[in-house]
Amino acid sequence: MVRSFNNDRERYSLFIILLLSVGLIGGGYYFLNTNAGLQQAISLANRYSGYEITADSIGGELLGKTELNNLSVKGKALNFSSDNVVLDWESGALFDKSVTVKAISLKNGVIELKPSDENKAESKPFDLTDIELPFNVRLEDLLIENLTFRNPITQQADFVIDRMQVGIDYVGQVGKIKTFTVQGQGLDLSLTGQIETRGNYPLSLKNSTQYKSQAYGDEIVSMSIDGELKNELKLSAIGKGLSDFTLNGSVNSLLSSPSFATDLSLHNVNTSVFGLIDTTAEANIQTSGQLDKTLQLNSKGEIDYYSPETDKVKVTFDSDFDGDQVIIPALDIDFLTAKQKLTHKLILLSLQKNCS
Repeated sequence: MVRSFNNDRERYSLFIILLLSVGLIGGGYYFLNTNAGLQQAISLANRYSGYEITADSIGGELLGKTELNNLSVKGKALNFSSDNVVLDWESGALFDKSVTVKAISLKNGVIELKPSDENKAESKPFDLTDIELPFNVRLEDLLIENLTFRNPITQQADFVIDRMQVGIDYVGQVGKIKTFTVQGQGLDLSLTGQIETRGNYPLSLKNSTQYKSQAYGDEIVSMSIDGELKNELKLSAIGKGLSDFTLNGSVNSLLSSPSFATDLSLHNVNTSVFGLIDTTAEANIQTSGQLDKTLQLNSKGEIDYYSPETDKVKVTFDSDFDGDQVIIPALDIDFLTAKQKLTHKLILLSLQKNCS
């Protein structure tokens, strides 16, 4: 009798465990792979996230393609709305230790970032440790069409993105930017490159930017940044437009007490946009400095200027900025009389820094 009772209890226990397993699997399928489960997930987010989330229509499921129409998100830190948001991802890729997002699209969005009431703590130097996720991340296509950043107080648009497209991979501690383009308010920007989240964080980025201005015309800039985020970064840029320019520079210890040095060369300055006809201007400027608690900056260089009214003028300067004031230890202005082809040097201003 006792043995029979024990056998019956074991059978009942197995039956109950089987029912619970089927119930959990069925409940998980309902929650993750049906539209009703998606709506329930949004309801839970409303309850526990501190944000009010609403949408006129909710289509799809959590484990596949989701589409929200007239989405609104309101909370303490931000307000966000969009006519249409679509998320399409491959849940099956999780078995291959990969988060693969096939597409995210957003149309006609408005975002308001609210100021924080908390006092901002003084920023402190920080260090980056190696980052290695237990899975790979692939974002094949993020497409944003018409996104407005709006001031929550004035309700005026601060910036409008007409179109933004992003595609990135993060595999084995290497993040690659396959596509990153932004167009809006005369700006057309593209960026490619990669960064490693290990060691000194080596990176290589290439940027191309075109800016159209009614006042100054078109400006085209090509830039590259190479080096190590925790050590030294080198920057090189070439531009054409209002002025042709080349810029070379370096930044050291960006994450702690950054120091920097740049060499800027300006030529073929389009002075006509300032109403200066038959005028030319060129400049070579070197800048170095360090940012600790305050910015320490030194700039020196030469500016060559010519106009029919002033003939040719050469300005040589050396200046310092210590966070509170600008000090000019040397400022030389040379007037060149073109007709006599003579050079007269006249120091209009010379300020010596008091070292005592």
